[in-house]
Amino acid sequence: MKIAHSVAASAPLASDTYFYKILPVYGLTKLVAISSDDSLRLIDAPTLRLDSNGILDHIHAGVTSLKAFGEHGALTAGRDGLVKCTDFRTKKITLEVSKEYVECHNDDVTDLSFHPSSPSFLLSGSTDGLLNLYDTTIADEDEALTQVFNHGSSIAHADFLSDDEIFALSHDEVFSIYDTRDYLSGDEHDFTHAFGDLRPHLQCEYIVGLVGSRSSAPVLGAGSHRFTIPIGFVHH
Repeated sequence: MKIAHSVAASAPLASDTYFYKILPVYGLTKLVAISSDDSLRLIDAPTLRLDSNGILDHIHAGVTSLKAFGEHGALTAGRDGLVKCTDFRTKKITLEVSKEYVECHNDDVTDLSFHPSSPSFLLSGSTDGLLNLYDTTIADEDEALTQVFNHGSSIAHADFLSDDEIFALSHDEVFSIYDTRDYLSGDEHDFTHAFGDLRPHLQCEYIVGLVGSRSSAPVLGAGSHRFTIPIGFVHH
């Protein structure tokens, strides 16, 4: 394998700084990244060169999370308790939210996702093993919490697969899909597809992640230090 480009050469970081997360934006032509120096970077994907004025310093006091928002934006969250939306076309923060739900998890929150068609609903996953679904139009935390799923182990990733399905992947590679229709659609329905530990099923050593799509089967990435693992599709 040959390294074509190195982001360190064109978007340099201090020696004690590292990237937390990198995501595609602008139709896969650019990348957005957060790093341990609390910066937000916009990088040209083909060359890995830093975009013009592509660094926003001190985006948070302790940035922790990054999500792509549309084609030209990103949502970030940090230990300062804020969620910010940045528009890369203007390099400005267009929205800053500080509504807090602090009692629903008793450990670190590891992932956040908004509902694909009802963006007032927010999904959170935590190392306490819980998946929580909130109606963010409601200020009171107890009333805002609409659903809770117990995954049973520390959650690494959680997201929506469709309008009424969510998935959770734990740090020990346990994977499940949960149905949310009993609340969002008013149906008395609660069904879980529990796949368990994916490593023996896929003959791999670790799970990289899952990319969901409402128009096609979700794509699951797995890996091994000893042999090649193909990318698979999730059917349930």
